[in-house]
Amino acid sequence: MRNANAAEWILRLVTTPERAASTTGDLLEEASGRSAFWFWSSTLRTAACHVWKDLWVYRGRMAWLGFSGLLAIWLFTFGVSTLVIVIWMAVSPYSTDGSSFYIPPWGHYRLFATLAIVGPLIAGWDVASRSKGRELAAALALTVALAASTAINGLSSGGVVQRIETPYTRVDNLLIDFGVMALSAMAGAMLFRLWSLVRGRSASGPALPR
Repeated sequence: MRNANAAEWILRLVTTPERAASTTGDLLEEASGRSAFWFWSSTLRTAACHVWKDLWVYRGRMAWLGFSGLLAIWLFTFGVSTLVIVIWMAVSPYSTDGSSFYIPPWGHYRLFATLAIVGPLIAGWDVASRSKGRELAAALALTVALAASTAINGLSSGGVVQRIETPYTRVDNLLIDFGVMALSAMAGAMLFRLWSLVRGRSASGPALPR
């Protein structure tokens, strides 16, 4: 029963509670005499099929959600970075020659790390709120947009985050930055989905336009 409840919650992330319960029951019946690996792999494959179907059927809408989410991340990053730098300039001591203010290397790193988590998390929540019932598909579209943006930035500048006294190379920074942002975006969408389910909102939501 515990496995059934966990599998049902996984499926609730991508479909209605009623359909999740029905699908879980079908999987339990088919799992008779099979291994636990078969049950969980079938559950995850079923969830992935739901996400892919939503992503493909509503590809126009999903492409827009991915682009708008990426734009929101850019605006958030620019706004917060500008604000932090302005505050830093006001409170930080000047360099020894008095020509510029001093920001320690760890300050840059913490700023980039924070932005890589908070911005995509908010964007993931936002795109999920605009695609009720298809939250993870929207988050996946945002992840694809992030991958494309990261690849373009990497090819044009050699890395999204330049090396600032860290042990990581530019390629490492590129992959780490994308990985953290993608996971944060997916987490934001999942949190919205769970929040909606807990509040008893409709898991299916209105049909999205093509």
